[in-house]
Amino acid sequence: MYYKRFIGTGLFLTLLTLLTVGQAFADERINMPPYHFGGDALFCEEATGCTLLDQHGQLLWNWPQADIVAAFDNLDLSGQNTLVGAGTGSYGAAMLWTVQTGETNGNKKLCYEGIDEWDKQNDMCFDVTLDQHYESAPLPAPAPIVIVVVQQK
Repeated sequence: MYYKRFIGTGLFLTLLTLLTVGQAFADERINMPPYHFGGDALFCEEATGCTLLDQHGQLLWNWPQADIVAAFDNLDLSGQNTLVGAGTGSYGAAMLWTVQTGETNGNKKLCYEGIDEWDKQNDMCFDVTLDQHYESAPLPAPAPIVIVVVQQK
């Protein structure tokens, strides 16, 4: 009788742990759907910078935090968008850029460019807050729905 309760409790704790760890990992992911890079996922955090993983979780590229900070410093001094670095994704070139932003709250902006499995270049931009927190790329605004009314005479 007790073994059923023990197994049930153990299963519950295991699932809870997996959900917690999975959520922590998901919080660092920048390119949530619908941003598509052939299964590649970009993760960023202050300690390690930005890391690109393939669809199986294998490391493809890393842009160290020091390189990102240096590119932001160059952007601040020159006013020009600055390449943090170019690497390789699953299907081709992968680039991370610092870009000008009209933000008045002090946030900075990074843009990622990559190739998907159909050889299509995709890109997305996301914010980096003053305290070096990387925000997930915002979802694109849906296209407006246009309704055309035709009157017959």
